[in-house]
Formats: sequence, C-alpha cells, structure tokens
Amino acid sequence: MGLLVLYAPLISRLGKEGAKCRAIESEANQARNMIKLAKVSKAKRDLVAESDASLAMDELTKLAKQKSINCLSVIPKNSQIKEMAGYKVLPIEMAVTSTYKQLGIFLGSLDKFTQSVITVESFSAALISRGKDELRTKLTVNVHLSN
Repeated sequence: MGLLVLYAPLISRLGKEGAKCRAIESEANQARNMIKLAKVSKAKRDLVAESDASLAMDELTKLAKQKSINCLSVIPKNSQIKEMAGYKVLPIEMAVTSTYKQLGIFLGSLDKFTQSVITVESFSAALISRGKDELRTKLTVNVHLSN
C-alpha cells in the first residue's frame, strides 16, 4: 500500500500529459491535412493573368447559366490593386434574376471555380415576384488576378 501512494500521483500526471500529447498530435495531423488541401487547391486554381480575365468572365457567366441564373448584365470594372494583399482584382458587377435557391447554389458554387479565385464583394437582392419567389440581385464579384 505504501508504494501505491508513491505511484498514484505519477500515474495521474502521466494520464493528463498523455491526453495533452494526443491532442497536440491530432492538431498536427489536422495541419498536415490542411497543407495537403492547400497544395491541391493551388495546383487547381492559379490566379488568372489580367490579359486572360475574359476567360474567367466567360466561365462565370457559363456557371450562372448552368445554375439557372438569368444574367441581365455582366460589367467588368477597372482592375484594382488591393493594397494590403499586393495583388490585383477585377471587380465584375452583375445584375441577375433567380429564385432564392438558385442564387444560393450559384454563390456556393463560386468556390469550385477553376479559372481563378472568385470572391463576392457585395450583393443585394429584392423580391420581384412573390408567387415564384423570384429575386433581382445585384452583386459584385472579384476575380483575383496575378501580377
């Protein structure tokens, strides 16, 4: 019984430290997986050159059509340099009509864009037909360009 008194605190401490070690190991595995995903994503989606921005716009309008989005207008603006990040973006203003569901599917699919990296800067939507849940949406998407 006397020896158990000596080992009990050490066994308890070993259990706590082992749990910490397993947690750190799990975090390291998650970080490795994220690095692998980033490498795959980078290989699939490089930033498009400014001279090829029309290709990204074509893909954007094709994607909208595939998702049953009716593009009323697609207007590229002047490319801008984002000061903090050091890269250029080409803002594209779009006016579209769709249902709520179609708009959600379209916005969600921008993450799978293959020609470039696309981000949504802003959007506003207004209901134009209650019976059909039809929306008119104005949005600005940014096509990220290489230098």
